[in-house]
Formats: sequence, C-alpha cells, structure tokens
Amino acid sequence: ANLAWEAQLPANQIGVHPENRDGCGILVSHVQRLIEELCELGYDSQLTRNICVEIPHDRAPSEDFNIKLADGSGGALAKVAPGTLRFLSLSGGHTNQAIKAIAAGCQHQSAQLTMDGSLSMAKIKEKCPELARVAEQGQMWVVLSSHAISRFPAIPRLVQSAANASTHLAAAESELQLARKVLRAYLSASETKASGVTWLDISSEVLRSKPPHMKVAPAMFKFIMNYAGGKSGHMLSATEAFVNTCGVNKSLGFELWDCISQESKGKSKIPRLLARHAALKLAYLQEDVLVTCADIKKLLAGKELQPEVDKMESIILQIHKMGKAHEDACSGATLVKLQGLAECQLVWRCLDKKHRSVEWKHKSLEEVGHEFVERLSTACGKTLTSPWSAAVDASPPSALTSSSAGTCMLETSETGAILNLAAALKAAGFTVGLTLCRKADKATGKIMSVDDGARVVHMQVGDKLMNVSGQSVLDGEWRVVREKSPAKVIPWENPLQGPDFEKACLRGAMTTA
Repeated sequence: ANLAWEAQLPANQIGVHPENRDGCGILVSHVQRLIEELCELGYDSQLTRNICVEIPHDRAPSEDFNIKLADGSGGALAKVAPGTLRFLSLSGGHTNQAIKAIAAGCQHQSAQLTMDGSLSMAKIKEKCPELARVAEQGQMWVVLSSHAISRFPAIPRLVQSAANASTHLAAAESELQLARKVLRAYLSASETKASGVTWLDISSEVLRSKPPHMKVAPAMFKFIMNYAGGKSGHMLSATEAFVNTCGVNKSLGFELWDCISQESKGKSKIPRLLARHAALKLAYLQEDVLVTCADIKKLLAGKELQPEVDKMESIILQIHKMGKAHEDACSGATLVKLQGLAECQLVWRCLDKKHRSVEWKHKSLEEVGHEFVERLSTACGKTLTSPWSAAVDASPPSALTSSSAGTCMLETSETGAILNLAAALKAAGFTVGLTLCRKADKATGKIMSVDDGARVVHMQVGDKLMNVSGQSVLDGEWRVVREKSPAKVIPWENPLQGPDFEKACLRGAMTTA
C-alpha cells in the first residue's frame, strides 16, 4: 500500500522520535560507548535493522525535542538546525546518533578517535572504513509513511518497544527508561480508569518487552506515584537529564528503589522530594556504590540528621532558583551538570561519607552552595553574589596534620632554613588560635602569632608569652590539642530491676518447667 519503503538516508536528516526509549530519546552514554565499540569491533550494515518514520506536518514538537536533546548532551551529540530533519528514528537511533556525531566531529573522551577532543574522520577511517563510509554517505532505512502513523498513533511505541526487547542485540532498557515507561503507562491508564490505577493495572504493558530490570518495576511505580513530581514527571525528568549527561548506565537494584520509595518517618511526614532525587543522582554518578539503603534511611528517617537535611533541601531550592534566573546566560547542558553535581555533593556532605574514588572535602553544606555559585559565575561570564559567602568565611579553619604540608612552595635560605614560615605553618594546618602540646614534656600553649623574620612562633603558655622554633613545629615535635566533648553522665539503672531481666527470668522458668 506504499506505506513503507527502503531508502539510503544521510544521518543528518534523521532525528529521534519522541516516543523512542519510552520518551527518553537516546542515552548519551550509550552513544559514546557505541562509537568506541563500532570502531573496535567493526560496522556491518547487514546486521542493522534501521526503522524510521516521516516527520509529521506539525514538525515543531519533534524538532524541539531533538534540539533540546542535542543541546543537553554537552557537545557529545550533533547539533540540530531547524528545518533539517525529514525523518525520525524508531529503531537504530543510537547507531544513527553515533554516525551523526562522527560526521559532525563531536566531542569524545577517547584519545585514539579524537583530535583535540573532537572525533576525527581520518582516525575513524583507520579504525573502521565502513563506519566512515556510512558517516559520509548514509545507511539503509525502512521508512514508514506519516499517513500510517496518523491513522495508527500506537505504531511508534510498538516498534520501539519491540526493537528494545531483551531478545534483541540493541542496548537494553535502563532503569530510568523503565521508570519513564511506568509513568507513561500510568498516565494512559488513568484516562480510562477513574477509580485509581494500581500496579496490576499497568504491569502487563510495562513488562511486555521483558526489560532486564523488571523486578524493580513495582518499587518504581510506588516511587513515581509519590515522588516523580506529578503527572508532568518534572522531578524524574530532571534526574534523567543529569544521569543522561553525567552519569552511568547501572542498576541500583530492587532494595535501593524500594527503600527510596518508602514514606518518610516521623510526625511531620515530610516527603523529601529534593533529597530523594539528589540521592538518586549521586547513586547513578559512578559505577562504584556511593549510596546505600542505610544512607537513604538516614536521609529520610534519621532524627539527628533531619536539621541538616532541612538545610540541604533549602540550599538545593536556592541553587535551582539561581539556575533559573541565569539559564539564558548558561547553556542547558552546563546548568544541568552544575546543579546535579552540587546536589550530589550536598548529599555527600550531609551524610559525611568517604570513598576512595571521591575527592570532595567540603567542610559544610554552605561551602558546596558557595562553590556552585563560583562555577555558575564562570559559566555565565559574570560575577554573581553568593548567599553563602558569609557562612563560608566564618567557618573555623580545619586543623590538618603536618603531612599535608607542601600546598605552598617553601622558600629556604642557603642553610636550609625556611623563610616563609607563616605560609608553611598555615599549609601544615598550624594556624593562629590553635592549642599545641609538645610531645617531649607535654607542655601546652596557644599560637598567638608567627614571626617570619625570626622564624619563631609566639605561644601563650600559661601566663607567659614564649618563642618556639617554627622548625620544631613543622618537624612534628608539637601536636594539635583537640578539645574533648564533656563526659556524659548516664544514670545508674539496676540491671536486676528492669523489664529485660524479668523477661529473661520468665523465659528461663518456662524452659526449665
């Protein structure tokens, strides 16, 4: 009926259908990895199954979707000029985006395939001549007529779902793509069922393509119902955008999704939407496990941590407000990275976590917010006022050990004596106001000032002001005295008069009876 045909199409004329990957479009991390895999393993056009559809007459929504997708990739995807798209991919979209990126010389992290950080056609030809050929000449596609789509609007969703089925060689559905599918299935079911939609009502549609993370879907449904941001799913979309740009495609698993979907504890029942999505972004940031179920429980139910979580969510709100105010001066991809990274750092600082692959060492939540403002100022090209500058300036200096010396260049005389003593002591963590204890005789004193000329430290020892050799402090003969918290008096409770003892006696009597 002339509703489908085959044609060789140039890559730059083909965009991504908004229905592809259940509304996610494509994943930038998949495209980047696919380029390396195609160059290493080789490209064979006979193994591809590319399906696309003619762009509809009302091209604005599809065109805007592709423009935003490219702009949000941070230069990893080829730019889309208005009026250039003629077709929209339903299957083979990641491969086409990889070919477009090669033809456009987009940014890539592989040094073997790039020149000054951009993909080089000459290097691609050396690795895989066939891939370079299709980047220049295009590849074969099965084209569906726009008339068929207008008559049967469900065709795009059916084709992309079949192409992403677990039995195919295509990249498997990610967890966040599955979350998007759950949201779309709920919205579709809610139009016809007024009494409320349950997981059983949509499970068959969500799991039709047998996604690899199908066990997580029930917990995702609970999370989306309460914490996706409503029918628009704007909170989920923001998390997707950050993970697509900066994160990795990994599985968090059922336990973590089940934990993060639980209701908040306590009398207030605060939903903690911002904290939940910030924790998700941190969890997807690296392949290493950075967030655990215990961390989630602390954020949502830890009594001692709730004031810090309140402060963290307040800072996240201010960060979003500042980003919104300057989105015209900062590209969308850069803003997504800056805001998402700040949220990850806030969760990290709030939980006071440490990991071998993470080098964040912020002393406070305010310092994270202040650092975000500085990065946003650089991205916008203008100086912005930080609402956290006063708090950062007022924070006490950290007392580091002498092993951290070397952050400044030491100026020495011909005899080896340190000339810039004050800078060297500051770099080692010995600042004015700290109390030191001499290891030899346990004498203690407070640093009052440093004399660079005499190379001595003026210390208040009791009622006397003494001069101590600065070199001896740097050599480790003195240590920082850290004040201990006052002892906590615990009231005495007779263990023989408590309910636990009575239970034990009763259990023993029942056992011996």
